[in-house]
Amino acid sequence: MTTLSINPLFLAGMAILILAIGAGAVAAWLNIRSCPGPRERQLVGICTLVVWALIGLLLWLMAILPSPGRYFLLIPYFTALPWFVYRVSVRRQKLRRLERRTLANGAGATKEERKRD
Repeated sequence: MTTLSINPLFLAGMAILILAIGAGAVAAWLNIRSCPGPRERQLVGICTLVVWALIGLLLWLMAILPSPGRYFLLIPYFTALPWFVYRVSVRRQKLRRLERRTLANGAGATKEERKRD
């Protein structure tokens, strides 16, 4: 009779992975929910889906590629991801200003809101 033995480090790694994915999902949901305008919410939703797909692709490729090749995947991850985050944050700030300006110029805006922009 053989016994099933599971490496405790593997179990710990899987538990940490599940916690990280859960925390990332909650953070993404809260980030989308905190957007004040519809355009910004749409941008954040699309970018969130793109980042989740890219991270899933990275994890999948890390699992199937042989050892020397999988480490080269981290080069575009650590170079392209910060650039992507920077560009999205700049665009999000522009959208937020545009939506605030549109709201201030529309009906129902107070004089103080118009003066801020």
